[in-house]
Amino acid sequence: MVLGLLHEGSQHGYRIRQVIQQRFGQFTGFRPRAIYYCLQQLERQGLVSREKQRQGSRPERAVYTLTGAGRQQFCKLMEQNLLEPYRPFFNTDLALYFLPYLPPEWLMEKIKITQRRWREVRIWARRQARQEKWPYKLIFLHLEKALESEISFLTALLRQMTNHPAA
Repeated sequence: MVLGLLHEGSQHGYRIRQVIQQRFGQFTGFRPRAIYYCLQQLERQGLVSREKQRQGSRPERAVYTLTGAGRQQFCKLMEQNLLEPYRPFFNTDLALYFLPYLPPEWLMEKIKITQRRWREVRIWARRQARQEKWPYKLIFLHLEKALESEISFLTALLRQMTNHPAA
């Protein structure tokens, strides 16, 4: 993530942290608490360089720039993200595994609550997609489609549980 943000230009750690929270925090839950440690590791690996800069009367601060090796590593990481099949995890999966041990009425009530919550998040994702510019809007469109699939699955599960209570 940090390497990708540095493609946009040199930045100081606090700004990188802000951008991560603003752009990614709302849909990943990721909170960059250790951004400076991360930047130090990237610098040690030769993926970013650091330069001290001062703006006006403000204190000196470190500004990080992506190196050639950092650009190569970024492309390698993006290739892994795009080509490696990774199964998304929904919290529902764990409950499905233990389905036989849960009281059916209680379970159906919880599934309906989950559906409502996913619908709310889907509406939020749709609104965000309308507000964002390309390519950021694609993230929200992708989330919306994934949620539609999850909601559809839960609807079918409820139907199956209603029609075949012992199944």
